[in-house]
Amino acid sequence: MLVNADELITALESSDGEVEWYLDLTSGTVVPVFSDLVDEEENDPMADAIETQPDRFFPIEPIGSQEAFRIMEAFVATLPAGTPADRLSLALGQRHPFRGFKDALLAWPPIREQWFRIHNARMREHAQDWLTGNQLEFTLTDQPASSFEA
Repeated sequence: MLVNADELITALESSDGEVEWYLDLTSGTVVPVFSDLVDEEENDPMADAIETQPDRFFPIEPIGSQEAFRIMEAFVATLPAGTPADRLSLALGQRHPFRGFKDALLAWPPIREQWFRIHNARMREHAQDWLTGNQLEFTLTDQPASSFEA
């Protein structure tokens, strides 16, 4: 069965705590449940489906910020010595390293593009490792997933 790589990566990188992500084991669809939007008066079809069909949905735990930080560190280590590497390394030591890193990348568009390519490749590897580690027999695809049906 197929699962959209970008959707799974979005779920694995989600760290805001307002969204819980699940993989629908019958369709390969990655589905969000928005905790702040669920009104007690309204029925959320996704939340209802998870409650009534728990074996159908596999929870997706986001990667930790430490793993995301290590990906940035590894990228900086691949850069040649010089101003971009120095500034990106400095950004990682700031109070808000993720924001500082993204801001610093804006000064060097080619390095920023290189970062996106490497980041996307690493996250795709992580998504595949996540599927394998959870013994889920899905294949990553770039095709859009089918929509959720309760």
